[in-house]
Amino acid sequence: MPSLEEIRRDNGRRAIKRHSNSRQLALALGHKNGAFMTHMFGPNPTRQVTSDMARKIEDVMGLPPFSMDRENGVTDDTPMGAPRDAGAPAVPPPAPPAAPTPASAPVAALSPEVIAGVLRVVADSCTAEGVPADSSSSWYAAWFG
Repeated sequence: MPSLEEIRRDNGRRAIKRHSNSRQLALALGHKNGAFMTHMFGPNPTRQVTSDMARKIEDVMGLPPFSMDRENGVTDDTPMGAPRDAGAPAVPPPAPPAAPTPASAPVAALSPEVIAGVLRVVADSCTAEGVPADSSSSWYAAWFG
């Protein structure tokens, strides 16, 4: 089984042949000449194709995400979007619609009487279920003490 490095090299070579040439891709990635691409994808590569570089190549060439990491991830049938310059910002996907929010009216604080009523209902429920809720319980004493 080929290593990830070999897979990325093979996919990069196919993408260069399909899309343009190494010089054009190097320029699109922000490098001055094609030597940078030759160092990664030439017959005797001296540079590794890092994860960051693989993502950048996919982005600039309009390849599907992570296609550089899959065996035969770039073929003659691989859909390619419109390439963009490496310096151009990526277009983020549209934001999902905002969740509905309640009106921004201030929320009234619960009165001590309401809280005490809720705790009485809880205490009564505990008693009905056989859970001790007497005055020796610390929470009970704190509220009803």
